[in-house]
Amino acid sequence: MKNILRLSLGLAAMITFAGSAHRAYALPAGFHETIAVTGLSQPTALAFAPDGRLFVTEQCGKLRLIKGGKLMATPFATFKVDCEGERGLLGVALDPNFLNNGYVYTY
Repeated sequence: MKNILRLSLGLAAMITFAGSAHRAYALPAGFHETIAVTGLSQPTALAFAPDGRLFVTEQCGKLRLIKGGKLMATPFATFKVDCEGERGLLGVALDPNFLNNGYVYTY
């Protein structure tokens, strides 16, 4: 679980800071930075599905899907939200029984 969390945090940093002109952090020894995907707008959270897909929330209401390393053109879901300041679509989690029921929870 510890390695998955590190991978998730590393990927979150890559998604959030992709396109940033400077690096405000130093990577630990043995880590390297790679841009995983481009085309996201204000990503706020991510969740890995057991089948390898990655669900990413965008602050202004889109739940995006990355499959096979590619951002799908059509959002998985779109929600009407107020995305001013620290509001908006801020979190995503997959049901523990996701492979059987397909439930995705957002905040």
